[in-house]
Amino acid sequence: MIGTRGLSWLTGMAAALVLTSVPLAAQELDYPNRPIELVVPYGAGGGNDLTARVMSSVAADYLGQPVVIRMRPGAGSIVGLSEVARSKADGYTLAWPGPHSLVISAFNEVPLDFLKDLEPIAQMHSGPWWLVVPGDSPYNTLEEFLTHAKENPGDIIMANSGNLAIGHLPALELERLAEVEFTHLPFDGGGPAYAAVLSGDADAVHGVTAGIVSQVQSGNFKALAVTGQKRDPELPDVPTYAEQGYEINTGINIGLVAPAGTPPEVIAYLEEAMKKISEDKTYTRLLQKLGEDVNYLNAAEYRKVMEGFRDSAKPIAEKLRAAGVIQ
Repeated sequence: MIGTRGLSWLTGMAAALVLTSVPLAAQELDYPNRPIELVVPYGAGGGNDLTARVMSSVAADYLGQPVVIRMRPGAGSIVGLSEVARSKADGYTLAWPGPHSLVISAFNEVPLDFLKDLEPIAQMHSGPWWLVVPGDSPYNTLEEFLTHAKENPGDIIMANSGNLAIGHLPALELERLAEVEFTHLPFDGGGPAYAAVLSGDADAVHGVTAGIVSQVQSGNFKALAVTGQKRDPELPDVPTYAEQGYEINTGINIGLVAPAGTPPEVIAYLEEAMKKISEDKTYTRLLQKLGEDVNYLNAAEYRKVMEGFRDSAKPIAEKLRAAGVIQ
């Protein structure tokens, strides 16, 4: 039987263990001392929502406080991110975006400058885009695909997950770099775009790993190229765009951001916590179930990636403006 003194000792030891799991900087800052709100600036049930919930499920172990998710979709993430940018810069209102707003802002005037109004903290995972065609398509290589496109401008119908959205960007980049012309067919999301290719209503689409790999493995799709600098282990026989002479590095990069002006010591604490979360076995396992891979980058590295998205969208926007497609 444990007496009062024994219970006090155990309680003290438990408290000490909890404190040692929280970085010293946080103890000195008294941060966080209440729940943290995480804004997901997209619709419920999408990739950002699901991965945010995976992160929040283990976050309290490393932050000492729960992370509460709030959905705030609209205007391709601009609504939610603008709200976070206007929030008090104290580390208690954060966001879980992809690069969508950087792409949108290259094509349109929007009330948000991602890299000025928000402070990148850490990238948590990323994935490539795959160029796929139907399993019975006559194209077996990217070269065959582009040769047809050059000889028959506009003949290839390229589906996408939304006009001028992030899923449209790799096709626009390919069109510019290869000097070809596609007929772009937008849909409301990746699922309908994939279905259009499977049904024969479109000839090709760029898709994400979770929606594409199993379809390639089953023979429903053929993958001709993948973005990024190295082949993806999911389909190691598929060459990258870079290998084939086209520097297309657009991908899906998900991370954590705070309002600009958040104290550097709070950013540093969150950056360290995210690194520990990225190494958590439960977090890794749950992400893999979603078809996502951990790809942690620190604040400086994450900022550089997002700058790359901004810069890659600019020449595409300039071409579309010159052609009168956008204003």
